Amino acid sequence: MEVLMSNWSNVVNQCLPDKYIFPQEERPGKDVFPVVNDVPVIDLEAAEGHGRGVIIHQILHACQEFGFFQVINHGISVSLMDDTMNVLKEFFWEVVSAYSVEVRKLMLRILDLISEGLGLKLGYFDGELSQNQLLSVNYHIPCPNPSLTLGMPQHCDPNLISMLQQCAVPGLQVLHQGQWMTVPPMPNAFVVIPGLQLKICNHLLNMKT
Repeated sequence: MEVLMSNWSNVVNQCLPDKYIFPQEERPGKDVFPVVNDVPVIDLEAAEGHGRGVIIHQILHACQEFGFFQVINHGISVSLMDDTMNVLKEFFWEVVSAYSVEVRKLMLRILDLISEGLGLKLGYFDGELSQNQLLSVNYHIPCPNPSLTLGMPQHCDPNLISMLQQCAVPGLQVLHQGQWMTVPPMPNAFVVIPGLQLKICNHLLNMKT
């Protein structure tokens, strides 16, 4: 608690703690990152009907060309998404537990669509490949000097697939065609990021995230 209060005091006093300052060559500096205006947005409502083939094609194309995509009409209620974001700050885990169950169902649906698109049997990524689920909540207090640090260093997700629900504040950046770009939050959508495990499972899928 003392460490948290100390860090908060530094923010109030407009002083970035030394441990958060990145090496000179890794700092964002005064760069302004362009916003990705053509983020692939996939409507999953058609995935269970005649449009399933189109949805599968859109998912594979997004993985190959962008390395990520957003999904809408995914079946998780807006109220549950909103409640989860609201109560995470209060550590009210009954809602978070329900949210985790629904997000896992959505993740398995998307993995089935990817499996089908790759010519793999349905449920290929079930079982051991996807049995471990991690819920991570990141909350960043206002930074007094963003030019010296990053909320999170550049990285590739090591897991099979990541599902990200953003808040209203833009913070996600992706490397697209050699340039870092900001992904603006889309209300009631999830950002889907295929990870390194999925790339290893099928090396023919040229993912770039």
